[in-house]
Amino acid sequence: GITITGGEQMAQLKLKKELLRREKQKEINTVLDTCGYGEQNHYKEILNYVDLFLFDYKLTDEKLHKEYTGATNNEILANLDYLYNNGASIILRCPLIPGINDNEEHLKGIKEIIKKYPFLKSVELMSYHNMGRDKASRVGMEYKLSQIKNADACDKQRWISYFADAEINVVLN
Repeated sequence: GITITGGEQMAQLKLKKELLRREKQKEINTVLDTCGYGEQNHYKEILNYVDLFLFDYKLTDEKLHKEYTGATNNEILANLDYLYNNGASIILRCPLIPGINDNEEHLKGIKEIIKKYPFLKSVELMSYHNMGRDKASRVGMEYKLSQIKNADACDKQRWISYFADAEINVVLN
């Protein structure tokens, strides 16, 4: 199989669509990692060429989403809805960052998505780590989360416990 990841795929739609189309012709399994930000018609164009979407859900609060990512989550949620309602196979991936989005509101938001889309393949809670700090330094970028601590065992246990009653597979990565 092939997994297309790194950056947002919809920014290079023509190239990604052709790659996905060719791989599907060869009967190769295709996976697309996306933050969900892009024009919905782009998702329509590639839907038939993708076997599985790895779909990020970063923040429930719209204002915080814009603050940390540069865009609101409205378009992202609309694209998730489109993909789900058009038969896409989706794993919802939720990066959790202590002090930013590992709060009750966001965990509740994830739970609401699980209720709304009960046939998601699974939900992955992705524990924050600061390994990007060194990479940012090497390429001369400011690491904006330098004061954030890595998630510890207590954080992870709290997250998993919150989803103990979920009727879907919720895993911690």
